[in-house]
Amino acid sequence: MQKLLLVALVLAVAAGLLFAGGQSGEPEKLELTGGTAAYLFQGLPLNDIAAAYSAAHPNVDVELIPFPEDWAAVTSKLQLEAVRQTATYDFITAAAAFLDVATAGKLDIIEPIDAYLSKEVKDDMLPSIRGEMQMEGKMYAFPMVTDIVGFIYRPSYLEKGGYADPPATWDDLLAYCQKLDQVFAGQEMWPLGFDWYWRPWGGYIPILQSYTDEPFPGGKTDTSSAAAKKTLELMKAYYPYMPPSAAGNLEASKAFQAGAVAMEIYWQPQMLRPSRRASPRTT
Repeated sequence: MQKLLLVALVLAVAAGLLFAGGQSGEPEKLELTGGTAAYLFQGLPLNDIAAAYSAAHPNVDVELIPFPEDWAAVTSKLQLEAVRQTATYDFITAAAAFLDVATAGKLDIIEPIDAYLSKEVKDDMLPSIRGEMQMEGKMYAFPMVTDIVGFIYRPSYLEKGGYADPPATWDDLLAYCQKLDQVFAGQEMWPLGFDWYWRPWGGYIPILQSYTDEPFPGGKTDTSSAAAKKTLELMKAYYPYMPPSAAGNLEASKAFQAGAVAMEIYWQPQMLRPSRRASPRTT
């Protein structure tokens, strides 16, 4: 599961602006300032990419300025500037897993970023992940992070439902939820914790990829496929067995840590906490 950083989109727009308004044969100098979430600079060669782009396009200067990971504050700042008709940033750089990169690439709206990445950076990517960033052999996106989903459970809670082992399949998980829901009736306890939040990789992508080897045919999510339909049906079926707060970021995880959830599905950092405490079990 990857969150994709679409630097190419911004740079392609910059190139378009550069040549769209020139009155003479000599293109005008274009200076662009990009507001960029500070955490994106951790491990991502953003400044190197911007410098490489500027070097390849001498009439474009791209500068990336970090801002705190406080989207409420950033949004308020941008709204205020809109009222005043001012702008600190010419564009915003952020992680995006919901943009249609494939279509944008086919329409030539964005340009590949291969030329702006060093060989060292490319070689540092797992081949499978690098392949997901490519279309027709060209790289259009940059992987920000790879998530490995884990499963934690409380053996004593499962034993109350008559289970000695954790569920082996997604369908088994649903059956466990149905049984434990009966066991927990009348208590502030829930069978399952699965942090949906708004992120598609919180639930949809982990389940989808277990049902198909081609989750994104042609670079897109095909919601009409049998795998996608099964995934959506499961997500809908799981939801009633989660804490009411599960739609909030990390809320189901917090409920699990508080002892109110029997089984929790989330990414690696959450797995380490119980592992270090030797309870509950992780698998």
